[in-house]
Amino acid sequence: MGSKYSSAWKALVCAGMLAWTGIACSNNDPGSTPPGEDMASGGGEDMTTTPEDMTEGGEDMTVTPDMTAPEDMTVTPDMVAGMDMETIEDMPADMMVDMAIADMAPDMPEEMDMLMYPDAEMFACAYPSSDPMCPMGEFGPGAYITSFEIVNDNTCCRDFDDDGMLENFIGSQILPSAEMLSGVSVNANLAQSIQDGETVFLFEFEDWQNDQYDPMIVTRMLTGTDTDGDLLDNQAGMGSFFVSPDSYDDQGDPLTQFMTSYVHMGDYAARGARLRIYFPGLLDAVNLTLTDVHINAKVTPGADLAAGGGVELIQGELSGALLRDEFFDSLNLVSNKCACLARDIYIKQANGSYTCDLAMDECTTDPDSACRLTGRRDICFGLELYSKRVDIDSDGDGTRDSFSFGARFEAVPTELRALPSSP
Repeated sequence: MGSKYSSAWKALVCAGMLAWTGIACSNNDPGSTPPGEDMASGGGEDMTTTPEDMTEGGEDMTVTPDMTAPEDMTVTPDMVAGMDMETIEDMPADMMVDMAIADMAPDMPEEMDMLMYPDAEMFACAYPSSDPMCPMGEFGPGAYITSFEIVNDNTCCRDFDDDGMLENFIGSQILPSAEMLSGVSVNANLAQSIQDGETVFLFEFEDWQNDQYDPMIVTRMLTGTDTDGDLLDNQAGMGSFFVSPDSYDDQGDPLTQFMTSYVHMGDYAARGARLRIYFPGLLDAVNLTLTDVHINAKVTPGADLAAGGGVELIQGELSGALLRDEFFDSLNLVSNKCACLARDIYIKQANGSYTCDLAMDECTTDPDSACRLTGRRDICFGLELYSKRVDIDSDGDGTRDSFSFGARFEAVPTELRALPSSP
């Protein structure tokens, strides 16, 4: 794709596709020679080479199978440093395919087949752009999540342990029980919080050069505030947000940036990030951070990929693992801040689970709803039981240590802006 692929890379991919499928490829890079065409030698003569009759020094040379690369030979990018196009194009097709895969493997997810990416047209002003004729700004194209719903069953969103079944323990088990005991509808509160502008989830993209095909995109998730106090235009995909400084750590790095993200045939995916989520109305003060977050969505064609542009994501799914220790540590932080408790109420056991240290309801008259809920014996005891039922092994050590989580979302285009400088 444009500047992301060198001429040699495109030639390799094309040759690999020719070898496997017989489909012709195009190479639009200036100065490159499409595979399969006659190449001119230094003396200006046509040079046609066949396996049966290669000429070297005036003598006929027959090429035999023994003269080709061994089948088990692995070709790495370092082996082709300094090769010119003639050398590359004379290599066997299988070797070129191996080389193409090896070249991209360090940067791309295993499930992707790079040879399926076409030479897609690049967006003229993809962010960041140095073209003075292109829009300028501090942020790339954005998207604003207008709906975010925690799934309350196991129909979404990820098979964490590759057993052929989707896991969503928080949504299907913990959340319904907590809602029943508390009388609080988290999804209803979450919808209202988004509508009121209290909960704002934003995407920022960088180096996105074709909205339907791009193997390497930078994706961040940010928070922000509406620029004009009226969310109607934002929800219609025509608004803008100031990006909050809370989106970054003390060094100025984004708190949520995915290790890899890409789009193929309009299917967008992002992998590997930490993301804080919220349960409005139900222990609002608890810090719930998902690890190993995965996102899948479909990209509506026609995205504006320039600075100030926007992207629409539909049929979005977000999944991740909530570490048990982080979850109960955050609950204890809340209990310690409540004057009516002022202690840890969840005590870790040798097997990794937690017990509830409440013999009766406490904080029943506290004005803070988070303290009242935290001090309820039934909720505390219910979470004690669930602490024994972690369903995900997040670090691969053979011991389950996390709860699975799944949610669905929709996002509309939005413009991301920097906060105005103080006078």
